[in-house]
Amino acid sequence: MYITDATHFLDPKGAIGPKRGPGRKMAEFLGSVIVAATLPNAGTVQPQCIKCSSPI
Repeated sequence: MYITDATHFLDPKGAIGPKRGPGRKMAEFLGSVIVAATLPNAGTVQPQCIKCSSPI
């Protein structure tokens, strides 16, 4: 379980701040979890665990 303030991954304009590397991967993962949690019927792909690649 992660307890994270997702705004820490955003730049001042609200875009994902990290351009590459593990920070970018984590930011994209958290973004997909937020979308899946807030828009469950949006037809989005279920996020995959960044450590084991299994569905959450």
